[in-house]
This record gives sequence, structure tokens and C-alpha cells, in this order.
Amino acid sequence: MATRFLIPIDYTDVCKDVIEVADEWGQRVGANLYFIHITTPPSYPEYHYPSIPSYYDFDHLPEMEAHHEQLKVYLQAFNIQSNYRTIHAFGTPYLKILETAKDIDANQIIMASHSHTLLGRIFLGSNTDYVSNHSECPLFIYKIEEKELSNTILIPLDYSEVNKPVIQLADEWAQKWGAKLHFVHVFSTPEAHPKQYLTGDPHAVPDDAGIDLKDYVDSLNLRSQYQYTLAFGKPYQQILDLQSELNARMIMIAAHSHTFADRLFRGSNTTYLLHHSKCSMYVYKQ
Repeated sequence: MATRFLIPIDYTDVCKDVIEVADEWGQRVGANLYFIHITTPPSYPEYHYPSIPSYYDFDHLPEMEAHHEQLKVYLQAFNIQSNYRTIHAFGTPYLKILETAKDIDANQIIMASHSHTLLGRIFLGSNTDYVSNHSECPLFIYKIEEKELSNTILIPLDYSEVNKPVIQLADEWAQKWGAKLHFVHVFSTPEAHPKQYLTGDPHAVPDDAGIDLKDYVDSLNLRSQYQYTLAFGKPYQQILDLQSELNARMIMIAAHSHTFADRLFRGSNTTYLLHHSKCSMYVYKQ
């Protein structure tokens, strides 16, 4: 079965870039693209939804069909080369995105982060945050580049098994795009590595840490160029600092499970990165 990408569209300027990125990706991997536009209720809040008769088929009201036609016309201007379909839905955006991702068995969701302003963070909180925490497939969050970025992919590692497919995928992308890989492992718990506190050196790491990381990455037989960094501190802050230092174009990070513990992990690290990183992010899920 062909790879399927779901791309929410809201007609903002950043979505123009997302469409081009999705089309480029689609051509490279032979994916089918599913563009979805979601119309939200215009005159009543979500908690009034239950009062709407269940037999009301909003998707087939004349105005809903007009919205769907508008989406088709909008996309025609982009000369999309990949195979694609259009979907129009009515309801709460993040719920419809997740529902549609399940319906089409999406392999990936490609979404836009609209800005680094307060309004943009509110959007992230209400839609992208929810989708990133609840989707069952990988998620790519596109951000407009505020400056020229280097062709570098930054990959945080923690030696768990879920990191291996992320690394392999990063290696494939790096070869296709001529990118370099940079791995980072952040030591964050004093219980596991008390040496940092005994020496008083916030940059101190165990003597064999570099060997461990090198052996781990070398064992994967990567074909792309790569480097690695060891850091100590809050994972999300160290990752952001390194992204800024490297001027990396993308961060690829793994979500470990759909457990409560993982939601805490993503709440403190991945979600923070989604809000504050200056580059696009790929969140991998098994």
C-alpha cells in the first residue's frame, strides 16, 4: 500500500510552504497526499455541539460543498506533481485531523507552525500540541525559516530501541538531501551521574560517555556524515542551544510510547521544542 501523508490546510501564507514541502516529499517517496481543510462552527462554542441533531450531515450541506470546492481550486494553483486527494470536514480541527489520520491510515501528518508569537503558541497549544500528543503516526511540524539554516539534521538520543528507526530514517533523508547528521545525548539526572555535581562542572560528563555514544552510533553502520555532542542539563534547553549553534534545519526526535509517562516526557521536552525551536521538527512514533 502506498505511503499516505495527511496535510491540514487553512489558507495562511505558511501553508503555501507546507504544500510545496509535502509535494517534494511525496515525489521523493511516492506518497499519496491528503489535503484537509476543516471548517469550524461559526456561531456557537464546542460545548453546544451535542445540541445539534445527530442526523445533520454537515459535510454535505451546500456551503460545506462550496468549502470543499474552494480547497480544490486553491490547490490547483500549486501545480502539485504528487498524487493527491482533498478532504473537507466540519468540527474541531485537532479532533478531525486525528479522526481523518485514522480513517486513511496515515503514515505521517504534516502541519504548519504559524509563528513564534503568542498567537502562534496559542495555535500550537490548541491544535499541534494536541495532535502531537495523541496522534498514532509520525508528525512533521514545518516552521518558516527566519534565517538561512545549514543542511544539518539534529537527532537527540537516549539509547532506547525507538531511536534506531529514527536514526535510520535520518540517514536515508540525509543521503537524499545531502544533509549532515548531528547526534546529541543529554545527561539530565543527578541520580544517574552524580559526578557532574561533585565536580561542580555543569559540562562534565562520565569519562566513558563519549565512547558509549560513538559505539552506539557506529554500530548502526550509517552511510551519511555525522558528528555527536554530549551535554548536561535540561534536555530541551540543551537541544535548543545546540540547534542554534549548529544552525540546524531540522530536529528529529522520538516519542517513546503512548503512556502517561511518555506524555509527561513530551510535555516537558518535545512540546517545549515545538514551541521554541527555530526550525522544523519531526516527531517519530512507532
